[in-house]
Amino acid sequence: MTRSKTSTIIKEGDKEGNSFSINQQAILKAITVNPRITLPELSAIVGINESNIQKNVKKLRDVGKISRVGPARGGYWKIID
Repeated sequence: MTRSKTSTIIKEGDKEGNSFSINQQAILKAITVNPRITLPELSAIVGINESNIQKNVKKLRDVGKISRVGPARGGYWKIID
């Protein structure tokens, strides 16, 4: 998980062979620390705007890495191993 001087993102894989970007890894780490984290909070932690957070969260949901449990307000994120 490093960036070269040209800002090339080097991806790391999980057990199933999926690769996650640095931003996606940061999102997963933040969700691990606080499953009730909001998208604006993720945006501040990861350092990208909310629309990019939404795109990355969608990708993580599409590959089955995370899911949302409960309603938009009062729910929480669940990381699926």
